[in-house]
Amino acid sequence: MTDSKLIVVDFDKTKTSYLNNLQHSEEDAKSVDALAKGKDGILYMIEFKNGNCRKEAEDIRSKVKDSVIILCDICNKKLKDARNEIVFVLVVNWDHAKLTSSDRIAITKANKSNKTSALLGLDKVAGLFVKKALIFDKGELDRKLIPKLANI
Repeated sequence: MTDSKLIVVDFDKTKTSYLNNLQHSEEDAKSVDALAKGKDGILYMIEFKNGNCRKEAEDIRSKVKDSVIILCDICNKKLKDARNEIVFVLVVNWDHAKLTSSDRIAITKANKSNKTSALLGLDKVAGLFVKKALIFDKGELDRKLIPKLANI
């Protein structure tokens, strides 16, 4: 969904390796698509969604939770560290997301104020598992986030 040449961690592969090392199936946990590092040291968990976000809201939240737990274990960090050091970014395709115009307005307002949108229940993971959760489309990802990132 992006043309960036930025080097990130394929977190789906990380999850699979992590679970296999624990003698578990890769189906035993969910994961975000990518882990990126900000130039400021903040970690960004990125999930790309090309389909109906409303139908997948619970799955998206599970991906955040499981990914944070896995990353904390791998890095020997505590959950309180994740709340200070990780931002979740959901990148949606507006054409397929099945979001209303009022949803888009709410997302735009939340993004402008740099706050988590309550849409899709992302406010349930923000402040508990991650610092905040943002929703971007591809254009916003390329304009607002990619310039802030460094190769991992």
